[in-house]
Amino acid sequence: MRLPHLDQRVPLERGEAGLLARALALRVQELTHAEQPAPAVAVLTLSPLATLGKTLLALQQREQATPPSRAPRRRKPRLVRVRYDQLVALHLHRFALPHESFGEAEQLQLQAILGKFQQQALNLTRWVRL
Repeated sequence: MRLPHLDQRVPLERGEAGLLARALALRVQELTHAEQPAPAVAVLTLSPLATLGKTLLALQQREQATPPSRAPRRRKPRLVRVRYDQLVALHLHRFALPHESFGEAEQLQLQAILGKFQQQALNLTRWVRL
């Protein structure tokens, strides 16, 4: 079911999409190749996680195809549209995403990226009418 009014736009800086895509790919691989059966909630969220991972991977490939500008000005973050089911799946798996295969700096950066997603999900300013 499509509910576009629940979709969120999350600003991502250059390189953040690739890191999150790698983390999502590792999480999906863990769940699909686990020796123990995964919980039902984890199985139901595999499809939205994989779709979000593909979207972020495509964004990362576009970023790598275009060289960064040499100008010292600050670039605008790219707004990524995230469907509500992908956002819910990401919140369900947010504690398992910082994988031990990542370095400490990458884990901290991944926590900051997940914080952006959570901040957008909890942003109620568009629903408040004065």
